[in-house]
Amino acid sequence: MLQNGSKILEIRTKTTPFTQEDMAELLNMTQSSYSKIEREKLDVNLETIQKIAKKLEIDTKDIIREKEIGSGLVQTNQDQASSSNIGSPNNGTLNYTDEKLVVKLVEILERQGEQMQTNMQEQNQTISKIVEDFTKMFSVLVDNIPK
Repeated sequence: MLQNGSKILEIRTKTTPFTQEDMAELLNMTQSSYSKIEREKLDVNLETIQKIAKKLEIDTKDIIREKEIGSGLVQTNQDQASSSNIGSPNNGTLNYTDEKLVVKLVEILERQGEQMQTNMQEQNQTISKIVEDFTKMFSVLVDNIPK
């Protein structure tokens, strides 16, 4: 789970007209629950971060990269050495390596999404051409029906 509420709050209030109610509606949750995300009282998964980023018209990686080091979610190697369980896969924290991996995965998913969108546009053009050709052939057939 990722905690990025303070960054989300900052972006939402400084760069958009969106209210917490607007964001909550997008995420199909109550305003109270969304408020907990911004106050970092509720963890969010990557999918939710992606939806929020899309609504805020920013890249998902911008939210992830801007985490505060002191949040307890991202630990330095020195912090990890001083505490044996911080950064372990079982306690839900991310270390720098994990964060870089998440950012890389987001970049890959965004590229794949763009490629899928391009493919869909090409398929739509092909389908439109087929429909156009079929319409022309049908017109010719109708015009040649004996009356």
